[in-house]
Amino acid sequence: MRVKVKSLREMLKEIFGEDIPADIPRKYKIYGDIAVVKIPSKYRHLKKEIGDLILKNDPRIRSVVNIEKIHGTFREPIAEVIAGDPNTVTTIIENSCRFKLDVAKLMFCLGNQHERVRLANIVFSDEVVVDMFAGVGQFSIPIAVHCKPERIFAIEINPTAFRFLVENIFINHVEEVIFPILGNCREVIPAFLKGRADRIIMGFIEYTNRYLDAALVALRDKGGIIHFHNVYNSEDAIEMAISDIKDAAERSRRRLVKVIHKRIVKEYGPKLVHVVIDAKIK
Repeated sequence: MRVKVKSLREMLKEIFGEDIPADIPRKYKIYGDIAVVKIPSKYRHLKKEIGDLILKNDPRIRSVVNIEKIHGTFREPIAEVIAGDPNTVTTIIENSCRFKLDVAKLMFCLGNQHERVRLANIVFSDEVVVDMFAGVGQFSIPIAVHCKPERIFAIEINPTAFRFLVENIFINHVEEVIFPILGNCREVIPAFLKGRADRIIMGFIEYTNRYLDAALVALRDKGGIIHFHNVYNSEDAIEMAISDIKDAAERSRRRLVKVIHKRIVKEYGPKLVHVVIDAKIK
């Protein structure tokens, strides 16, 4: 039975009445049984009250976490539990897969679900896949569960994410398909995966173009498919992404044969959008 829950705006009327400030969040995200909200620093004195409101009004939630900002090479959140259970480990169920993670330490992009589902329907059973930025397995695991390719090499540099990746592989019973590797994909690929992949997943969304050369090293000599995610200026995002792939292919003495799929996934910031391109490379 689906539970009807007030919007955060409706909840906040208990604090502000009808005069709710424009810069207060309009909603929160739900990761498993944890609500994640971003409260501006100017309302820091109200964060516990806001957390308690969410906990009181939403029966799906056992903890409320406030994310102040994302920082560092691993894009780690600076987070604080503002209401409920202090344990921030939860399990997200998506596309018949289970993803265990700590929302106070790791990011999981809910807005990218469409792409995760799409990839889990187009990979062939005889393929070798390299997931260059595996995270907790959000791309690799659905592909393993639904497509059962020959092998997925899931590379992750963040030790915390890698620990959950390994655990999630076993939770979803795909340990015979996914081979997890802790390390920097720029170093792992030339050392161990040169020319082995039929398909490359580049699910990172900041400066991913800097890793295209490594992706091309991983592709078989006959070529393959690259699923490329990145962030660009919204005015010419698709064209810039395709140009980056084409330039990288030429540097590697390959060529972009065809753009199979192109899509703006979502807005990422002021005049910035998250783009995905599926590129066939020879």
